[in-house]
Amino acid sequence: MTRDAPSTATGSMASASPATSRVPSARPASAGDLSHPYRPGELALSVMEMRDAGRHAVDLVVQRLCTAADGPPHAVADPVELEALLDEPLPEDGSDLTGLLDHLAQDVLPLGIRFDHPRCFAFVPTTGNYPAVLADLLSTAHLSVPGAWLVGSGPTRVELTALN
Repeated sequence: MTRDAPSTATGSMASASPATSRVPSARPASAGDLSHPYRPGELALSVMEMRDAGRHAVDLVVQRLCTAADGPPHAVADPVELEALLDEPLPEDGSDLTGLLDHLAQDVLPLGIRFDHPRCFAFVPTTGNYPAVLADLLSTAHLSVPGAWLVGSGPTRVELTALN
């Protein structure tokens, strides 16, 4: 019996041995045309746009990790200045996603305490390393929920292992 077949006696899912169970691959052999969004709609991007923005975001992450000691350990903006910088009507049409990522990385995200700065005396260990950033990226893309076994047994096991 496979993991997907319900037990006729109780209606629950039967467990299978790891040797006989298969986890579906992220990209099945018949993935088809990858030039179209995975989920068509108003906010969907083409595969090329997703890859370009993803590469740009990774470049911004690498730049941030390589320049963590630059600048002050803490920066605060005036609320009026931030309002002028960020409050604007929602656009009717989409715009360049890489430009938005640049705006966030340069003008918004640096405002606050930089816990990884060597002069930050309130140092709190954070996820400021590249493998953790990539793991966060993947878990976000999978809509991972490590809070309950039923909805995220794999992520929950990783969390339990890390805590032990």
